[in-house]
Amino acid sequence: TERPEKKQETHILQREISNLTALLVEDNEINRFLATTLLKKWKVNYDVANDGIDAIPYLKKNKYDVVLMDLQMP
Repeated sequence: TERPEKKQETHILQREISNLTALLVEDNEINRFLATTLLKKWKVNYDVANDGIDAIPYLKKNKYDVVLMDLQMP
């Protein structure tokens, strides 16, 4: 079973990130699926770009709290 203090920490974290806006830049379909599954679970508002070039229009048009991308992006 989960410790009560850990459960409380989880709820605090979810409350803090649930209103974030994120841009996910991911070229791998499996990684994109996993990341969007977590973002949905955490109730994060997000957009998805398939690569760095696709991300540029999103960044010009929107303001994001965080951009998630790997280091080896084409």
